[in-house]
Amino acid sequence: MTEPALEHGALVYGGLAEYLAALVPFLREGVEAGDAVFAVAPAARLEALREALGRAGDRITYLEAEAFYRCPAQTLRDYDRLVRAHAPRRVRVAGERPWPAEEPWARAAEWTRCESLINTVFARSGARAMCAYDRDAVNARVLREARRAHLWVIDGGAPEDVAASGADRRPSPLDVDRLPFESAFELYQVRRFVTARASRHGLDAARLAALETAVTEVATNALKHGAAPREVRVWSHGEEFLCEVGDHGRWRPGAPTGLLPPGSALDSGFGLWTVRLLVDAVRVHADRAGTRVRLVMRR
Repeated sequence: MTEPALEHGALVYGGLAEYLAALVPFLREGVEAGDAVFAVAPAARLEALREALGRAGDRITYLEAEAFYRCPAQTLRDYDRLVRAHAPRRVRVAGERPWPAEEPWARAAEWTRCESLINTVFARSGARAMCAYDRDAVNARVLREARRAHLWVIDGGAPEDVAASGADRRPSPLDVDRLPFESAFELYQVRRFVTARASRHGLDAARLAALETAVTEVATNALKHGAAPREVRVWSHGEEFLCEVGDHGRWRPGAPTGLLPPGSALDSGFGLWTVRLLVDAVRVHADRAGTRVRLVMRR
């Protein structure tokens, strides 16, 4: 028997009326079909959906977007849990991540890449998902990537076929603190080096502990799978504290670098997956010069 395919689309809307006109029928159809139905949106949108759906809305689970979309790896994990927990029922999700107007593109790119991975990770899940984008609030670059990251788009009633997106490759600044390392005996020095500077940046004890665990995992990977010379670099940029582990090894082309949930058919193990859950963002860049894994923590 052929496994049912994912239906993953985007809704580009303008105003509440257009939002409800598309999502209310989508959610009601799921309730009538016996799907496990979820609405994930900012609080004001959830309230509008509840009111518009009436009694049908009683069979829908409503989730606050701010918590559900904390980081891409967590969101992929939670989607995976929903699909597994409700199998063999089909899962149907209407989701809308808040897109801050001043959000740096490097951060937004993590989320557009997450949308693309959903097409691969859940390709045979049978799930139906519609991701909403407010054209008056989301910047134009995010909208362009949304069109590429979804299998179809509804904008003014016209569906479009689209493809997947790329990744951020912003170069490191030159004014960084650096520490070379070449053995497991030096991991203690790596941890002290990173946490001392992160503490001066203003990270609290819990986030320092998370960063310490994350950089230990990444540095250990560099020792096991990379090549000399290896070093860790740290710097601050606004509210962000950035820590980058570099070596002269290379990731295999096309590796999803820890964004896939462990246990999925295409997962790449627990290491970078765990790292992504500990920090605010992970960016991996590989070329002929080597591999750089950048960890981002925000105050």
